[in-house]
Amino acid sequence: MKISASAVFLTLAIQVVAQISATAAQAGPTRTSLPETTPQNLPTPAPSSPSPEIAPITIPVPAPRQPAVQPAIGGATTPTKSATEIVTMARAWKGTPYSYAGKSRNGIDCSHFVFEVYSQAVPGFGYRMAREYLNDAKFVVVTDPQMGDIIVFPGYRGSSDHVGIVTDAQTKMFIGSQSSTGVAETSFGPNTYYWGKRPYKFVRLR
Repeated sequence: MKISASAVFLTLAIQVVAQISATAAQAGPTRTSLPETTPQNLPTPAPSSPSPEIAPITIPVPAPRQPAVQPAIGGATTPTKSATEIVTMARAWKGTPYSYAGKSRNGIDCSHFVFEVYSQAVPGFGYRMAREYLNDAKFVVVTDPQMGDIIVFPGYRGSSDHVGIVTDAQTKMFIGSQSSTGVAETSFGPNTYYWGKRPYKFVRLR
């Protein structure tokens, strides 16, 4: 029997493939080995930078504001003059003509007259209108008038307020700037034609 070259070649190829397969089966599956990871060969982490210390923030707290002291109307302190001296200074204004809102020797009204006298006797004494003396915390209403006290005539039956200075409590005399007489002494006694018939009160520095 005649065997062709092709058949011989095919037979040899089959034998080679069978031998390679047997060799691979004996060696077992091919494994790709990876390097073992141990604590010794682990990558060393980069040292972390220490956190910078943050300085505490101090917020300035403003000091509490002290409430401003509000003085009573016009202010007033302890008199530096005696009652006698106050009356003497008041009498020195006698003969000055009356002038509404006036405040000089050329003419003066009742409230400015009392202010001019008392401001010389009481440091810091401020101007007050006649009616303000009755509600001023620096003054107290009294029923036993003395020389140097202030007499206040509230508005009465259409008349305006009036104010003056007691010159003699026994004879019931006071001095003030009246529209009819200018600065003059007059009585507030019950038998007086005008001032004795009007209501009045006395106030004194506390």
